[in-house]
Amino acid sequence: FYMEKYVIKLANEEHCKKIWEWRNDKVTRAMFINSDFVDWEQHESWYKKVMHDSNQYLYVGYLNNELVGVSRFDIFKNSKKHYKISINIDPMKRGLGIGKKFLAKSIKTFWEEVPKANSIVAEIKKENLGSIKTFEINNFELEKKYSKIYRYRLFRI
Repeated sequence: FYMEKYVIKLANEEHCKKIWEWRNDKVTRAMFINSDFVDWEQHESWYKKVMHDSNQYLYVGYLNNELVGVSRFDIFKNSKKHYKISINIDPMKRGLGIGKKFLAKSIKTFWEEVPKANSIVAEIKKENLGSIKTFEINNFELEKKYSKIYRYRLFRI
């Protein structure tokens, strides 16, 4: 009997390089709204800022003690109650069903740590069918269709 054990925790300095590598993966970049390559200095500067920003929450996920994903929650449109989420799964582990549980566990952790938050917004490129499915399985509802991006929202129950 094999038990999957997910652990979600706040990211720290030790995760910076791996998150940068995942961010610059070709498929990741194609699915991100900002698909530009991010150089190391730019990433490191951004990462340090996120680590000290009380309006951003950066989590990493481990499955059976192996780093598998990153999720970020940012204040959405200067509201203290609405946050925008971004997730990225280790490119070597895509297509294994990790994203669905990783997203669910990240959201659970975020709700517990940020009681003032009452909704989470996801903006997904319309061709990113894997992410759309992952978010819909986690009860996000389509809120608005733009020409290239779909906006989904999940309300705290």
